[in-house]
This record gives sequence, C-alpha cells and structure tokens, in this order.
Amino acid sequence: MLFNRHLAYLYGLIISFFFFFFFFAAEAHRALELLEDYHSRLSTPQDRALRSAIERVIRIFKSRLFQALLDIQEFYELTLLDESKTVQQKTAETLLIASKWEQDNAIKANEVSMRGQARESLHVKSDPFYNV
Repeated sequence: MLFNRHLAYLYGLIISFFFFFFFFAAEAHRALELLEDYHSRLSTPQDRALRSAIERVIRIFKSRLFQALLDIQEFYELTLLDESKTVQQKTAETLLIASKWEQDNAIKANEVSMRGQARESLHVKSDPFYNV
C-alpha cells in the first residue's frame, strides 16, 4: 500500500515535470522570438551597436537554455527513470539537484548584482558633483 502511494507520487511528479518542461520551453521560445523580432527591425547604421549587443544576448540565452535542457534531461534519465533507485533515493537526489540549481542561480544573481553595483559606482564617480 505504501509502495503504491510512492509510485503514484512518482508518476505525478513525472507528469508535473513534463508539463513544466513543455510550458517552460514554450515560454522560452516565445521570449527568444520577441528578441529576434526586435533585432530584425533594427536596420539603421546607428542601430549597429544595439544589434550586436542583442545578438550577444540571443547567443547567451540559447546557450544557457540548451544547457538547462541538457541538465533536466540528464536528471530525468539518471534519477527519475532509474528503476533500481528507491523513492527515498530519488527524493534525496531530487532535493540535492534542486539545491545545486538554486545555488547556481543565486551565484549568477549575485554576479549580476555586483556588476550593476560596479557600473553604478562608475557613473557616480564620473558625476561632476560627486565630490562636492
């Protein structure tokens, strides 16, 4: 009876995982389309720097998205589909990978915040009224 509940929970988790995965993929694709559409409308010589910057953002976005999809696929195959693992092992590994991904995101958010603070500091120091 307990095993059946765990199995039902695991199947529910897998279904939720796929729903989230496909929803996320659709939203990511839409965001990418918006960027590419905006990029395609930039045509003047004055837009060259912005076009280049957007191309860089698109490249980074695609690379990170692809890596995230690989990570999810690997997690799904090596953890959730592994029939030799118990539900408890799968739960522990799922929590471990969630913590790792949260930590990775926190590090990236901190890096972005630090870059923003550094940029802000440069603007303040270049202000002629900064030392007044």
